[in-house]
Amino acid sequence: MTVQGGWLLNGKKRWIGGAITAHVVLVWARNEKTNNINGFLVDTNTPGYSTTKIENKFTLRIVQNANIILENCFVPEENRFPTEGFGATTKSLQSSRAMIAFGCTGLLLGAYERAVTYCTKRHQFNKPLVSFQLVQEKLMRVLASVQSTMLTSLHIAKLMDCDEAEMKQIALAKATCSRLCREGASLCREVCGGNGVVADYGVIISMLDAEGMYTYEGTYDINTLISARSIFGVNAIR
Repeated sequence: MTVQGGWLLNGKKRWIGGAITAHVVLVWARNEKTNNINGFLVDTNTPGYSTTKIENKFTLRIVQNANIILENCFVPEENRFPTEGFGATTKSLQSSRAMIAFGCTGLLLGAYERAVTYCTKRHQFNKPLVSFQLVQEKLMRVLASVQSTMLTSLHIAKLMDCDEAEMKQIALAKATCSRLCREGASLCREVCGGNGVVADYGVIISMLDAEGMYTYEGTYDINTLISARSIFGVNAIR
């Protein structure tokens, strides 16, 4: 709401990366009068702004996520973005969702390489695991997914370089790459057997990180529906 000299922000948001250490955060808030979205730069030392770290997270542990709470947090008018509407966030969402598609490609490739290394060195019945049919089939399935995510990411990157990428394309790329990454990382853990759940071999870490990639910056389902809305002209998001 507007007050003399600026704005009072109220609300809560969960799963904000880097919120614990940030000095300034970008907050998107809905204007009660116009119902439009406004962007604000908020100094984290401002009274009414507080954070609590999310503990016991098992995915993407390098990222420190937190809950943000705004209680009558005053923001001066000069800290408000001049443009209004959710469209102002589109470029940011496009970049972040594309970034996850690219990240899923690297994550899956790393899991595949670790699984191949393990299955080459590990022997059963005097043969390396990689010599067994079922292991080869699963590893080839993962490799096919690696190639698919690489080609999808490359295509999206080229479109973005030409400023021709649209949200429907990026959302579908994020959804598809994260799904293939999640499925592939699980297969990599599977071919490593019992040792696959030991952090020393890395594949379980990749599998858990893939769960985070599948979920954040819009879940698989939401990104699929965003793309479908543009393709079919029917909004199935309720």
